[in-house]
Amino acid sequence: IGSKGVIKKVAYEVIGYMLKEENNVYRSRWKEYTLYNPQEGFAFLSEYSGHWTFVKERGDAPVLEKEHVDSFTYAEEPFQLFNKYSFEVINSVGEFPYNVFNDYDKNVKEFISPPEIWIQEKSAKEGIIWYHGEHIDRNELQKAFGEGIVLPEKTGVGAVEPKGFVNPYKIASVAFMAALI
Repeated sequence: IGSKGVIKKVAYEVIGYMLKEENNVYRSRWKEYTLYNPQEGFAFLSEYSGHWTFVKERGDAPVLEKEHVDSFTYAEEPFQLFNKYSFEVINSVGEFPYNVFNDYDKNVKEFISPPEIWIQEKSAKEGIIWYHGEHIDRNELQKAFGEGIVLPEKTGVGAVEPKGFVNPYKIASVAFMAALI
């Protein structure tokens, strides 16, 4: 908390930290850092096993025709359902743009098209909120926040890490365009 860095040409300060855990048999845990810029507002850095995603709330989000979908297309980009869960906050410190302990009824769906992700949080109290995220390389984070911060080592392949997943729809569309050319 208090660290300052420039991400996507915007100067942010880290104002909050949370440790979250999925409410399922896997009990996966990840860390979220709340970022703030007076002109741009809030953003988040999410870290799981050394893999980082830069996330911001978006109003121009996908509109799903049905509640239970496994995929959708947004801006001609196909997104596939990757994970569904609810979560609880295990630990937190700092400031946040919402009540961090009002997590008991949030259902989350993550749709991926690496290096991007759309995250839908749905609750009876707040309705539906969409967040858009992009993979951010640890070297970029190190450069943004300086050598004074220690980043965890990567293990495995991240969900939106560009080299970890190739969307079959992307392959088909590139192949089709190549055939046309």
